[in-house]
Amino acid sequence: MAEAKAAVLARQIAQDQARSGLQAGSLFGSATQLRARYGVTEAMLRQAVLLLEEKGIAFSRRGVGGGIIIGAPDSSSAARTAAIYLQFQGATAELCELSTRANHWLTALSSKDGLSLATADYLRAEAARLAKINFASEAYRHLQLRTIIAASAGGAALALSTQVVNQLLLDLTVDTNVYRSTSERYRLYWEMTHKKLEAFIAGDVEASIRLHDENLSLVEREVQRSAQSEGEAERPLPQSRKAEWVVRAILRDMRNRGWVAGDRLGSEPQLMKAYGVSRPVIRQAVRLLELHRAAAMQRGAHGGLVISTPDAEYATQAMVKHLQEAGASCAQARNLRREILLRHVPEFLPGHIPHLEAAFRAMAKKMPSEFWATGASALTEICRGANNIVGLFLVNTLREFEYDHTEVQSPTDPDRHAALQALEAVVTSIVRKDSSRAQRAIIQYWMIEGRYLANR
Repeated sequence: MAEAKAAVLARQIAQDQARSGLQAGSLFGSATQLRARYGVTEAMLRQAVLLLEEKGIAFSRRGVGGGIIIGAPDSSSAARTAAIYLQFQGATAELCELSTRANHWLTALSSKDGLSLATADYLRAEAARLAKINFASEAYRHLQLRTIIAASAGGAALALSTQVVNQLLLDLTVDTNVYRSTSERYRLYWEMTHKKLEAFIAGDVEASIRLHDENLSLVEREVQRSAQSEGEAERPLPQSRKAEWVVRAILRDMRNRGWVAGDRLGSEPQLMKAYGVSRPVIRQAVRLLELHRAAAMQRGAHGGLVISTPDAEYATQAMVKHLQEAGASCAQARNLRREILLRHVPEFLPGHIPHLEAAFRAMAKKMPSEFWATGASALTEICRGANNIVGLFLVNTLREFEYDHTEVQSPTDPDRHAALQALEAVVTSIVRKDSSRAQRAIIQYWMIEGRYLANR
């Protein structure tokens, strides 16, 4: 019973943190203040904080100025599940670009008014901490820092989207030299990442976006370079991180084989030999692959590691569950969904226009109570029409989270008519290849819809 109450309290604190608008590293309240606010005992609060610490949502700090400090929730498990599903669907590094730019634009924009000193100190301390860790892949250092920055900027939704894309890029560029600490190019990349962090802290949106574009260009060049050469030798991997590298190597081999469900990758001894690692490392890697439903170890004479079929619903629910536990804001999720959609408008292919028209026409036939939910679903056709599985998955996941946590009111007849007109303008503009006008029409629709949504 006490554990259940602590879990309820932890969820309440996470939700209140998200609503507060405070950034990672900020003081949410002292222990005395929180006991009074929630009417709980010291022991109950301590249990709740332990649950929050496990997820990275908050942590306690003792001494003067101490209390409950807002953290960056750990989204790695949900992000890994999503990244594996997207690889199964054939996602490429190129398909990540639009969502990456949407993530970074919102991250940079959030800092335009400057950050608190506490948040700036927190981000610099996290960068210094990550710089000292011996990662199996230097890319993981960047992934972690970007996720922490995104969490401080736009909360759990932006942090999760950022980590999904970064995790996917990390898997797809497993053989790339740009991230290796022995590489001069890695030194340049890390310097650029630090400059981007300082631009974010200073609220310099223009510099932050410019440095981000330079980062992307460097990675793209290095991916091409690695594809044309054998590259540098792998440096020795720390024992605690070898399983991560093996997971990525196995995923790479699964992609290269066409990801055929039921295909046998090899027995445990064969895998140990193929990847040059010990039995405990292989078993740890297999457990991770099984956890995310990428593969399963079958026993018996004809057993071995067998490729599985990652499930879209499982990946989506892993993301939604994390957003719930992290106390994600529906407003933040909605802003991110809009930005991803807008980025995909210029890539919309003419052959998909009939599908978009049909989706919008279906809205006119819906009951008023179903109007906005149908519209949100119809707008996902923007990403589908751009043939972008990454954007489509993120938009669908954010939509599902939003509408699970939002009270939706039926529109008045004038607003219903105005919303349909805005969507008609989207189609007309896409037909005329006027992306800017189509984006403005989506924003107009978004503003009308927003008047009828309220967080639960």
